Amino acid sequence: SYERLVERMRFAAAVDLLRGDQLRLIDIAYELGYTDPANFTRAFRRWAGMPPSEYRRLCEMGTIAMPVVS
Repeated sequence: SYERLVERMRFAAAVDLLRGDQLRLIDIAYELGYTDPANFTRAFRRWAGMPPSEYRRLCEMGTIAMPVVS
């Protein structure tokens, strides 16, 4: 469905943006079209099984591989 496609694209973009440390999480949420950063955090937790801050931390440590967006 269209909604699922949008979610996959948002997840892929979120992963790319989280791998860098240039943007704050609130800025990433707005960049992806969320008006409330809490909604982005909930969506990311649903997609990845962890909050975006944890994902970023694991990326910085090198302990997480790039997920396959299905």
